[in-house]
Amino acid sequence: MKSLCSISALCASALMGSAIAAPVELFFDDFELETEGPNRVPTKWTVQRGAVEIIGPGYFGPPAFDICAESTHCVDLDGSTGFAGLMVSRDTFVLTAGATFTLTFDYSENGYGGGPVNTVTYGVGGFTDTVSTTTPAPLGDYFEATLTFTGDGSVGSIFFDHEGGDFFGLSVDNIRLTGDFGGGSPVPVPAAAFLMAPAALLVRRRKK
Repeated sequence: MKSLCSISALCASALMGSAIAAPVELFFDDFELETEGPNRVPTKWTVQRGAVEIIGPGYFGPPAFDICAESTHCVDLDGSTGFAGLMVSRDTFVLTAGATFTLTFDYSENGYGGGPVNTVTYGVGGFTDTVSTTTPAPLGDYFEATLTFTGDGSVGSIFFDHEGGDFFGLSVDNIRLTGDFGGGSPVPVPAAAFLMAPAALLVRRRKK
């Protein structure tokens, strides 16, 4: 019996350690509570250039145009002004040095119209990647993008920067940011950190 108790204690300890080390969800948005329409700004975001629009059943949404990733709402990053959007999360995040962060989202192409190529640079702070389409994607085709990186102690927001502008772009949905702190906790964001994010993005754009 003593042996069984020892084994149980070890198992419980291992399970607790696994739970502590599990990634922490820092951000999630599926846009399901948003009101669809052209040139609208989602609640958890700002639009710092151009325009985006919220796709839904009443505005180019399913079932007429199946461009949201298995849901009823998503965001087309190229709105209806002729200038594609730069969408930035209102939340900012301390990218703790040594922690592993993962940004994932679903994306598809607004196949209703537009040019043959849509390109979006996305990321968190200074950590970036790009997704694009080379030909119009069939309606109902969804893809998942993943960006995994090791934090460097900087502070940053999630952003999506759509190039060009022809009224129909890539749509994004189910945006999630997680952090694996190896048993530690996320570092609180400094009170003034949100003021730093737009400036950082402008610097990034000037370097292109």
